[in-house]
Amino acid sequence: MQKKRFSALSAIWACNLILLLTYSLGGPSLSFLKSSILEYNNISSDPFDGAVSPIAYIPDWSKSENINKGRSFDSFDISDFIDIPEYDIELLSDSLQKTTDASILRYTYPVVYMGSYRGNYTEYDGSHCAVDIRAPIWTPVVSIANGVVVKIKDTETGDGKYVIIRHDNIDVNGTKETLYSGYEHLSEIFAVEGTKIKRGELLGKVGMTGITTTPHLHFQIEKTTSPFHMYWPYTFKDAADAGLDFFGAINVGLGKENAIRYTIHPMDFIKNHPVLNSAPLEISTIDTNSLGVKQEPIVVSSQVVADTTTPNTNVVETVVPKIETPVVQEIVEQPMVVEQPTPIVQETTTTPFINAPTFISDNIHFFSDIPTDSTFYNATKYLKETGVANGYTDGGFHPADKITRSETILLYDRLFKNENISTEVNLPFLDILPSDEIASALTRAFTQGIVAKSNYFRPNDSLTRAEAITLLVRTSGVPLVTLNYSLFKDVKTSNSHMRYINTFAKYLGVTGTNFEPNTDITRGELAKILYLFNQKQQKESN
Repeated sequence: MQKKRFSALSAIWACNLILLLTYSLGGPSLSFLKSSILEYNNISSDPFDGAVSPIAYIPDWSKSENINKGRSFDSFDISDFIDIPEYDIELLSDSLQKTTDASILRYTYPVVYMGSYRGNYTEYDGSHCAVDIRAPIWTPVVSIANGVVVKIKDTETGDGKYVIIRHDNIDVNGTKETLYSGYEHLSEIFAVEGTKIKRGELLGKVGMTGITTTPHLHFQIEKTTSPFHMYWPYTFKDAADAGLDFFGAINVGLGKENAIRYTIHPMDFIKNHPVLNSAPLEISTIDTNSLGVKQEPIVVSSQVVADTTTPNTNVVETVVPKIETPVVQEIVEQPMVVEQPTPIVQETTTTPFINAPTFISDNIHFFSDIPTDSTFYNATKYLKETGVANGYTDGGFHPADKITRSETILLYDRLFKNENISTEVNLPFLDILPSDEIASALTRAFTQGIVAKSNYFRPNDSLTRAEAITLLVRTSGVPLVTLNYSLFKDVKTSNSHMRYINTFAKYLGVTGTNFEPNTDITRGELAKILYLFNQKQQKESN
């Protein structure tokens, strides 16, 4: 492992030297490649195939000689470097953790996403809409993903030297979006404006240009709806009018709502969008064969996605350190496990049956990727006719996509909404704005105790099977069963979701050995469940 790391670092240094010589000798002659169009819309980025950290290696900060901020990247020996630690907000913000790993992590990420300059490593404590990554001057900075370099700037104050890269056609919760990644305070820039850049390609080096007190990379990702790039939630005049300096404005959260609206959590994005393997990823779904139904995915409307940014992200994508989702309160039972004969999970895929560029639904064909002979047909037809799901802009239902927390809350709200529930309650979630589509539905869920109080809801994070079923049982009002043992081998009685999973299984007659409670649920999977749930309720009403 150590040998591999040294080899990778040597390759980076060699690459940097070649790029530096190329840029020095040929850079000026490349200026004719620049387009006169600001966003270079005539150039599309290469297909998105995953994201990487903008910085790959950092010095081992646990060694006192390595924390001298005056040292440059080339003054270190290869043996001084370690892989950059994974951004972990739970460990960062846990002040009781005094381990070496925790210390290295805090030194690497001095300012967290939507944090402040108070040094408490708490997200949403301020309005800093980026993550600061500490590294020595001249540390290589690479593009996180395939893109187009749309802006290069060198300002004496504020951002300093920075690069903005546009990333096209990225799947964000089932919708293709354009995102912008920004890299500030650079000492050198090697990227060429108006040209393509590949994931992992050198764009510049860490510096201290602009407003900064230590060498670091200010790393930010913005939505295409951002009014400008690089986006910042306030101006110097805004801060002055509020009687604040630059740092004080961050600490009081000046412009926080817009910072949340126009940016996304950059480290969650990287974690949720790993570099793709050559083989396609398989997505497993719940097996409903025991209910006499063929297996296939299910889907929800793209319109149920809240237009808000979460620290997650959620996302993504990758295993991100998650903050516990406020959907379930603890229930503790005495341990006991019962094995059942048939597994509840199997893997499936759905193939679109319409390849036309524009899909027009009719009274038979509701979604472009759900043919009439699909085992998802009845489920998606039900959701369409009840006005719950309207599909994506491409006309598809996208049954194999993971469903998000916001989609699930909106879906359940549409199916089981109680109009008498007040929506005047102030939500405690810092990542949900009053103007967001999900706000009213989430308020109803919060008021009824379906979701618990928390600092943030993380609306764009995926949902596990256990979480989705718990929400469904709570929202539908199905009486909880009183079994003091689990119906599934992989659901322990100490699991806070156990009682809800038992209730769901008893209600629909689902049996099996395992439930796979921690597996993310798909849109198709949940659509089938809701259809079966509706059929059961209709039988009861008759």
